Amino acid sequence: MLKRETLPYAEWTYRIPEGEIRRLLKYQVKYYFGGGLPGALPIRQLAGIIEEIGRELLSDIGEGNKASSLQLFNYNKTPGLDSLRKLFLKRLVERQHLPFDPETDYHRVLVTNGAQQALYGLLDSIINPGDYILSAAPSYLGFVTPAVKLGGNVVCCPSDENGLTVEGVEKAIAAVKREAGTVPKILYIVSDSDNPSGTTLPQDRRKAFFEIAQRENILIVEDGAYKEIQFGKKRLNPIKAYDTENRVVVYLASTSKEAGVLRIGYGVYPAEIGDMVEKAKGYYDLCSPVLNQVIAERYYSLDLDQILGEVLGIYRERCGAMLEALGSFFPKGIMTRPTGGFFVWWETLPGVNFDSKTFNEKVAIPNNLLFVPSHAFFPPEGLVVDARGKLVSAKPHTNGMRLSFSAVPKERIFEGIEIMGNLLKKHLKQL
Repeated sequence: MLKRETLPYAEWTYRIPEGEIRRLLKYQVKYYFGGGLPGALPIRQLAGIIEEIGRELLSDIGEGNKASSLQLFNYNKTPGLDSLRKLFLKRLVERQHLPFDPETDYHRVLVTNGAQQALYGLLDSIINPGDYILSAAPSYLGFVTPAVKLGGNVVCCPSDENGLTVEGVEKAIAAVKREAGTVPKILYIVSDSDNPSGTTLPQDRRKAFFEIAQRENILIVEDGAYKEIQFGKKRLNPIKAYDTENRVVVYLASTSKEAGVLRIGYGVYPAEIGDMVEKAKGYYDLCSPVLNQVIAERYYSLDLDQILGEVLGIYRERCGAMLEALGSFFPKGIMTRPTGGFFVWWETLPGVNFDSKTFNEKVAIPNNLLFVPSHAFFPPEGLVVDARGKLVSAKPHTNGMRLSFSAVPKERIFEGIEIMGNLLKKHLKQL
């Protein structure tokens, strides 16, 4: 390794690999089960909003009122438009039962350029090199990789068919206390249809995690990216609903799955934490585009139950097709059965020596197929609690894959999974 003073680039650029999903975007294949692309967006409603805004702008310009038109294309407040922040909080109060008053508490809402900026801003504002962070394994790579980049020690906690386990988190906290003499700073959770596994936490686990965080003084970062992409009528309250004093949980959401990829994220923050993330955002981009915020505000003022009902019908059908096809054409393995979101997780049975990245590169892609290999959803440098209760280096799982159904029509899902299943069976026989 080169000495630090001789490195032409920042040290992290040598430690952190290119994001696997971004790397795979260079491939153009017929059966794309890779990135979680929204494939059922409300285009008609968004087009109508854009047309409406355009007509209003032309009218203002025609009347000589250029000042109001300029506001849409100018800088604005770093935390976002007040009217949009109130609207977002009102929706969260009504649908997620968060304990706030939109008229008086909206200042605790921060608008960001996507939820990804919020995740990075939180880590950047809270984590010092050497701090400990808890997350599921596998987990969203857009959180665990930046955590490592910023010097955090990511402790991978076990999951089952219902998501992150309470016992695993308790063991990880005990191990960090025992070996580092401290407690983790952050517990990262995707409560509903998590990325990459598609699992949803039961309500009793949500309450248990809140009580653990409250007891241990750990900040929960609850990522609600797929909260609105749920196929059943039963909805579970987020962990944030327990946080009546707004001290324990940061709740994040995104317009990308509910509306379109406007790069508008929103979240509810405890006071001091929100102030620090707002400060960080000011250095990242000064503010989010006003035009995008206005589009989002008008969209969220529509009848979203009707709009999302149409969208969810498409995703529900595609998820069902993916599960049916995997059951029919894939070899025996371990598979999640999501009730929402964009993804199904599949991996081989224990003891099978399968490298999904090699299979993707050597077999799947040459046959017009693509998925994201399981190793991508583990931190590039992580820890895990072993059978003795010790913190040891975590090894990424190499025998699984995340399969996205969100942007693939039903018929193509069946075609692609059948082809991949036959190739996979043949590949495993040769091992």
